[in-house]
Amino acid sequence: MVGSRFRASRRNLQPVHGSRLRFESQAVFRKGSVDLAHFLAKQGRYQEVDQSFARAEAIAPNSPKLMYAEADCYIKSKRNLNVARELLKRYMNSTLTPDDPPKSEAAKLLKQVQGS
Repeated sequence: MVGSRFRASRRNLQPVHGSRLRFESQAVFRKGSVDLAHFLAKQGRYQEVDQSFARAEAIAPNSPKLMYAEADCYIKSKRNLNVARELLKRYMNSTLTPDDPPKSEAAKLLKQVQGS
């Protein structure tokens, strides 16, 4: 009896749970792609870095967190500095959430790029 109620309530919640699960898995995949990109950049595997960011961008286009992470990776590896500058400018004009890095951090990175 309890099991059948559980299944019924679970079935009723499935669309909401499915949407949430899909959203959470996208966030995890995006985070994994960003972490992988940073690791690959340290290894000098830049073509794979670009592929990793492209996959993350396909999942979450125009994500401020992704823009910041990509710019940060490019600046640390001293490549694609013009792209990093544009990403940071877009980031500064984006609407941020409390989970995103603060605009002051983006401004520091932007100063690094403009000083180069």
